[in-house]
Amino acid sequence: MNPHETTTARGPGSVLAAARLRAGLSLADVAARTRVARPLLEALEAEEWASLPAPVYVRGFIKLYAREVGLDARAVLRLLENQTEARVEAEVQAQTEAEAADRRATWDSIRWRAAYSMAVAIVVVVTLAALFSVSPPRLEARSLRPATGEGGPSGATSP
Repeated sequence: MNPHETTTARGPGSVLAAARLRAGLSLADVAARTRVARPLLEALEAEEWASLPAPVYVRGFIKLYAREVGLDARAVLRLLENQTEARVEAEVQAQTEAEAADRRATWDSIRWRAAYSMAVAIVVVVTLAALFSVSPPRLEARSLRPATGEGGPSGATSP
């Protein structure tokens, strides 16, 4: 595999497919020679990673396929690693952005609740202040001591 092939191709699947076509082989030929099922080879060429088994098996398939079509398996595996790293970085970036958006939404919600609470508190304070400012005047305190005088407490006169 020459270096130019890796730079123009997008990923390991397209590099393998191009080499297979150059070698004049069909997918059935490669499947028979590598003993890897044709649907797996199709998924590998299409780079449909979700439909392929565990990464350790994918690496093995790539090694078998690359040797069969005359490519350096290590170079194709490097393409896979680069693509995987880029995909992981994109997923991490997307996750980080989603978490930041969630935090912003949470803080926005807290700010709005605080603003509503302050508005309600102000309305309550103003209402209470208005009620107490128009309340009736205080009544004078009456003495609790019995009245002294001629009649006494019951109003009867003594002899």
